[in-house]
Amino acid sequence: MHAYAQRIVSQAGARYLAPPGPTRDAFMRAGLYRSEELALGDEPLVFGRVDRRDGERLYVGRTAVYDETYEPLVIDWRAPAAEAFYRATPLEPMELIRRRHLICRGRNVLRIDDELLDTEHTGDGLVLVGEGALLDAVRRSRTGRMRDIVATIQSEQDAIIRGPLEGVLVVQGGPGTGKTAVALHRAAYLLYTHRRKLERTGVLLVGPNPIFLRYIDQVLPSLGESAMLATLTELVPGTVVTQTESLDAARLKGDPRMAKLVKRAVDRLPRELAEPARIIYEGKALELSVEESARLVRYARERLRGKHNARRRRLARLTAEYLWEKWSKRERQWKVVFGPEGPRHFAEAVLADPVFRAALDVMWPSMSARDFVDGVLFAPETLAEAAGNLLSADERALLEREPGGLTEADVALVDEAALHLGSRRPPRRRRGPSVDDEDRFMIERMLDDLQESQPMIRTMRGILADRYASERAALDEIVDRGPQIPERFGHVIVDEAQGLSPMQWRMIIRRCPSKSMTILGDLGQASSGWVPATWDEALANVGAPIRLAELTINYRTPEEIMDLAARVLAAEAPGLTPPQSVRRSDEEPSITLVDASELVDTVADAARSEAERIPDGKVAVIAPENLTSAIYEALGIAKSGRHRPAMLDEQIAVITVDEARGLEFDSVVIAEPSAIVSEYGGLRALYVALTRSTQRLVVVHSKELPRALEQARNES
Repeated sequence: MHAYAQRIVSQAGARYLAPPGPTRDAFMRAGLYRSEELALGDEPLVFGRVDRRDGERLYVGRTAVYDETYEPLVIDWRAPAAEAFYRATPLEPMELIRRRHLICRGRNVLRIDDELLDTEHTGDGLVLVGEGALLDAVRRSRTGRMRDIVATIQSEQDAIIRGPLEGVLVVQGGPGTGKTAVALHRAAYLLYTHRRKLERTGVLLVGPNPIFLRYIDQVLPSLGESAMLATLTELVPGTVVTQTESLDAARLKGDPRMAKLVKRAVDRLPRELAEPARIIYEGKALELSVEESARLVRYARERLRGKHNARRRRLARLTAEYLWEKWSKRERQWKVVFGPEGPRHFAEAVLADPVFRAALDVMWPSMSARDFVDGVLFAPETLAEAAGNLLSADERALLEREPGGLTEADVALVDEAALHLGSRRPPRRRRGPSVDDEDRFMIERMLDDLQESQPMIRTMRGILADRYASERAALDEIVDRGPQIPERFGHVIVDEAQGLSPMQWRMIIRRCPSKSMTILGDLGQASSGWVPATWDEALANVGAPIRLAELTINYRTPEEIMDLAARVLAAEAPGLTPPQSVRRSDEEPSITLVDASELVDTVADAARSEAERIPDGKVAVIAPENLTSAIYEALGIAKSGRHRPAMLDEQIAVITVDEARGLEFDSVVIAEPSAIVSEYGGLRALYVALTRSTQRLVVVHSKELPRALEQARNES
């Protein structure tokens, strides 16, 4: 533990050893939180300094540090006092004379980089050193994990990071502008600035795929904060994507009309019996006729409120009561006298009767959202009844399928269906969080073992045991309620948001009732089924005012590569302006034509050659889906490595365009660009692939190049 953190925690424990109570617990929690804040690993605590006109000198770091008299030694990068470190320019120095960056490796300062901001107040003896902290950070080799940019945040990025919590902030930014880094640092800033509001409701960050989430998962912890990271599929627990489908089918499933289709299909689940149901009670038969079932179903539709599965439970009781009245009326004719327990015994027997339950399954089937979408929604008879004038005959034919698993576009429909179906389980009443005796014994035994080295652990026993109990109860609650009830968050951040469909947006918005959201993306990279022309079009269903910010400077992609990519984008979307690169690499992109029989081996050789040139860096091969397995085999990489988030730990990763979104590599090899364009139905996917590299780009093709890429090569 860091020495400063140890002192803070020890002081908190010593001061509040006795008597136990909420005050002591609060100080203990503060000490533990402070300890976590200062567990920086190899990251430097301090990375900058500002010299002000009034002579004050402030150090900027990852977290605030104070001396014994609570005078600041280091200010937190998110504090208002640190804003000038990121925002000041020679035109607007914000009372600063000099800004200093400390370039560190671990706890060692390697170099100092100074910027003079106010030439009129420099005084005598001012010495400036350095060569640019930002470019130094850009040139560093990739590691397979994103680093924080807290030491090199630029002015336009800082303005977005420190934006207000309320409302919907949309950040349009081309490749390499730092959108993802801005998203993560904004999460850290909001959690720091609005901790009271967000400590319970939390922050959700939605990313495009598991590989991306693993790529970024160390950034927030390095900044002393945490948020929930999830893909769209993971927002619906228990939902697994096992199937693929055409772009046309995926696009149709994302259409807002699907919300009406789901609602209509759920409403059509209840129906009368096809034939009477004969229920045996105490050796005698009792019949529920077709007409009676129709009346009961109609009553439940018109009079009962709530979600579908909850109404089934109430209909079951209602039907049992109806049958009791019918039974008791008939039996009274034979002078049978019923005790006070008669109705209860009858209801228990009938509700457990298999014939009754089979009849109830016809009248009002119990249905999980997943089973509804996979097995009911796309059945021809359901589409014929529910679609009505919503869909054309061709659209219905495009959706029809047999049960067999979910596609990615189905996930939003599962979430939509859950709104109307609700949970299949009755609500569970919990008296309070609890932890079983065995678990508590193990916790306290572990803490006892630690007491000799950490005497303050004794005071933490109750806190930790209670925390465990609370978390255990919360986990049980999530498991109990299943996937039908979505989580709610105080703020939601969506990265790579440009290709989300209206149905996927409905899914995200449900998780943020306050409409406090940060949405980041690039319309030029929208290569999925949905390609909006503007952000207003993309977010038409958000239902809240939108603030638009733009990132215009490309810190990742060298100018040589970006010029090629910009020409490809211009052919597909002439109205979009790509970002401006800040540097050159003196390495022109390489484009090689080979015979089709040599394509895979040439791509593999190119990847190995790039890996040798940058032994400390990362290489990506971006290829069409149907070539990835062959390229893996040519490289000698096990196929089990495919689709694993940990694939970025290897020096060479073979990925598709969808898997490459949001990532960056030192060198990129693109295989068969025309096939990539065909696979995604446009040049924007190729634009994504072309802009993943920080240093070198190699293109290998056997088919004719896309016309835009051929022209760009000839013009460069």
